[in-house]
Amino acid sequence: MAERGSDAGAGMDGCEISSTVRDGGRALTIVGDVDLGAAEKLEAGISGAVEGMDPGSELLLDLAGVGFLDSAGLRALLNGADAVRAAEVRLAFVLSPAVERVLEMTRLGPDVFGIDAPDWPSASA
Repeated sequence: MAERGSDAGAGMDGCEISSTVRDGGRALTIVGDVDLGAAEKLEAGISGAVEGMDPGSELLLDLAGVGFLDSAGLRALLNGADAVRAAEVRLAFVLSPAVERVLEMTRLGPDVFGIDAPDWPSASA
């Protein structure tokens, strides 16, 4: 359920995304499976979230509720990170174990997403 003052969108083929304004920026909470059916809407959700955000503000991608992430979902996150960088917005993540596994397997580090996170899952890989 979306909080007052937030936007919510379902219909991401088993995945829901909600957007909430928070101090210093915005949070996108993604819950469910991020697969081929959800990737395009996730990418659009990230791009839409940064529209109108002030440079230097932060977009938090809360992926703690993601149970599955495939290559299409990973591509959506990477393309979304490009949109965040283009908007000069800072990016932060909350990761689920499923997302952590994908990042470990692909050895994608935080630098790929334009963030500084020494405790990133693939940092020790």
